[in-house]
Order: sequence, then structure tokens, then C-alpha cells
Amino acid sequence: MGDELEYLKVEVRDIARKVARENPGVTQRWGLVVYRDHGDDYVTESIDFRDIDAFVTMLGRHSANGGGDEPEAMDAALAASNRLSWHEGDATARMVFLVADAPSHSGSPAREFTRQVMRHRADGTAIYPVAGSGVSDPAEAELRLAARATGGQYIFLTDHSGIGGSHAAPKVDQYTVESLHDAMLRMIRGELGKPGKVVVTRSEPEVEPDPTLLAPPAEPVAEPVREPTPIFSTLDTRPVLAVTVAPAEASPGPWDELRDRITAHFLFASSVALFMFAALGLDALLARRRRLLRALNDR
Repeated sequence: MGDELEYLKVEVRDIARKVARENPGVTQRWGLVVYRDHGDDYVTESIDFRDIDAFVTMLGRHSANGGGDEPEAMDAALAASNRLSWHEGDATARMVFLVADAPSHSGSPAREFTRQVMRHRADGTAIYPVAGSGVSDPAEAELRLAARATGGQYIFLTDHSGIGGSHAAPKVDQYTVESLHDAMLRMIRGELGKPGKVVVTRSEPEVEPDPTLLAPPAEPVAEPVREPTPIFSTLDTRPVLAVTVAPAEASPGPWDELRDRITAHFLFASSVALFMFAALGLDALLARRRRLLRALNDR
């Protein structure tokens, strides 16, 4: 898992540099939540929001040990992410890249995971799950729920990179294969481009920036705050080079849910009505046949 961890350290820093170059008026803050399971050395460890250099330094102190079994305390990790010092307001792009391969425990922890997802949704946070090596079906179901409910997109790793363990086969017919670096950068660009996220952007050739250009501006600026968010890790799975992005699913609104329920009720009622009409028709046919038979017997 060491190679995967090193890949994450390098790519996250490069992603932050490109976001800074394309959006010079955006302040980036990165946070981290790592988690294992109850009974391990720890359940969750959180690092509150900070700049990318401090974030990568803290990330480097975590090694890819532990884990290897399921389920895990993913609900506790999501709850810890909600306790970070998020900036509020429509001008802030709030994102979570949730890296996981195992589901939360069934029962109360699973309900708590859903509750924390809905809290992120209420706060305007988009969750982008990244399914790791050998993701299980229950884990995929929870991760897809998190993406759909918050307007994010489900991402799953593939074997194209040759890094890490074996990865689960795609379960969808249509998907796009791209590097994890490009997928994460595209997701961040998409969140920054949403209505209300007014940022100063510029388009320049892809050149390695002078580190001094990434320093905060000397004078205050009245530009919105940008928040790439906690990257969660199970500590036994790390993002690798190739990922597969499933088609985005629109988050259903209350009117969509009401329409679906009404449609389901009408379909059920129509089925019952057709069955009753068919039964009445059959009963009338049998009654007519019995009368004919009695008439023939009387003759």
C-alpha cells in the first residue's frame, strides 16, 4: 500500500497547484479524516482544515497499515468530517472525497451513516466516493447513496494502473476511464463552476508554477473561500492511478419522490382493478355456462 499512499501525496499537491493557478482568487483549505474500526488502535483521527503543504505533511505521517476486514467505522468518519471547521455561505464550494472499500456496520451505524450524509446534503456538501480495491457490494450501495443524495459522483478504481490489489469489476454498462488526478481535478472544477461560486479564473499553458506565486496575496481580496475537503482513508486502501467514473445521477427532489410514489400507487391500483375485472368476467362466463348446462339437462 506504500506506493498508493505516495501517489496520493504527490497527486493531491499537484491538484492544489492547478486549482490555484486556474483560480487565483480562491483560498484552498484541505482537511483529513482517517478511520479504522472499533477495537483498533483508534476509530478516527481528524486534521482540521489547513493549506495544502501542511495537509500533505500531516498525510505523510499516516502509513497504510491496519484494516483488511469489513465492515468499518465509516459512519464515525463521516460524523467527524461534519465536525470540521467548515466555512459557510453559498460562495464556498464544499467537497468530500470519501475513499473506502468496506461498508459501515449494519443497524444503528448504517442509519448514522445515512444521517451524516443527509447532514452534509443540508449544508451543501458534495460527496465524491472513491471505491478502493475489492469494494464490497454493501459498501458500493452506501457510497452510491452518498453521491446521489449530495449531488456528487461515484468513482471506482480499476486495474489499469497495475498499482495496488485487485479491483472489483465495473457493474455499469457505461463508464469513463481516466486518471484519479484528472477525475478529482474535474470534480473540483465542476464544484467551482456551480451557480453562486463566483471565482477569478484564468487559462494559461500547463507549466510548473513558481512556488512563490502560490503564497497568499499580500493584500486582502474579496473573493469567495474555496474548500476542498477531508479525504478519508481506510488505511488499507489508497487511491491508485486509474479510476472509472460512473455516469452522474441527478439527486431526486421531493416532487420527484412524490411523483414516483403516486405513480407506484396508480400502477398498483390499476393492477388490482384489472385483476378484479378479469375475475368478474371469468365468473360471469362460468355462470352463463352453468345456466346453459342446466337448460340442456332440463330438455
